[in-house]
Amino acid sequence: FFTIAYQEGKLVEETTIDTQANVTEIKGRRILLVEDNEFNQMVAVDTLADLFTDLTVDVAEDGFIALKKLSEQHYDMVLMDIQLPEMDGFETTRKIRTTLPKPINQIKICAMTASVTKERIDECISSGMNDYLMKPFVPADLKEKVIKNILSIT
Repeated sequence: FFTIAYQEGKLVEETTIDTQANVTEIKGRRILLVEDNEFNQMVAVDTLADLFTDLTVDVAEDGFIALKKLSEQHYDMVLMDIQLPEMDGFETTRKIRTTLPKPINQIKICAMTASVTKERIDECISSGMNDYLMKPFVPADLKEKVIKNILSIT
C-alpha cells in the first residue's frame, strides 16, 4: 500500500465557440502552416479546406521560410509545429515576436504538438504562442482553434 499526496483540482468550465455562426467570418482569411512533415501538411491543409470555404493556407517547411513568408504576405494566424529542422517552433515564435515589425509580430500563433503536458504547454505560452492544438488533431478542435484565434474570441 502507498499514499499519494496531491492537491484537489479545480473544475474549469470550458467555453464553447459557436463554430457555425463564425465560419462565414473566416472567408478570405490566410493561415500559415509551419510544418516540415509532408503527410502532416497534407492532412492539415485538406482538413482546413473541408472545414472552411475560401480559406487560403500556405505552407512553410521550416522556421526560416515561415519568417520570410510572414514578412512578405499578410496572414491572420500561424499553425506552428514544435519540432522543426534547424530552428524549432519555440525559436521561430520568439523570432516572430522579437524581430518582425508590428503588427506582424502580434499574429496569433497556435502550437501543434503531440505533447500536451503542462510543462510543454507552459513552454509554448512562454515562447510567445497564444494557443496549442494536440496532434493528431480532431477536425472539430482545429476548427475551434482557427475561429478562436482568427476572430480573437476568448
